Amino acid sequence: MEKLKNINPGAVIRLGLLAASFVNMALNLGGHSPLSGGSTLSHIAAVAAACLAALVSYWKNNSFTEAAKQGDELMRALKEQARKK
Repeated sequence: MEKLKNINPGAVIRLGLLAASFVNMALNLGGHSPLSGGSTLSHIAAVAAACLAALVSYWKNNSFTEAAKQGDELMRALKEQARKK
C-alpha cells in the first residue's frame, strides 16, 4: 500500500467516476435504474456521462506507479528545457 500513497487525487476521482458510470450502464442493461429514472432520455444521459468520463480518463495522464510519476517529472523537465531554448 506504500506505493499507492502518493496517487494524484484527480486520477482516483476520474477512475471512480468511470467505474460508477460503467456500473450504472451495466445495471441499466439488466433492467435496474439505480441512478436514472428509467426513461429513454435518462438512459441516453447515462451513456453520454459514461462516454464523457471515459474520454476524460483516457485524455488525462493517470500515473499510478512510481515509475510513471518519475516519467512525468522527466517529461516536465524536458518540456521546460525545450521552452528555454
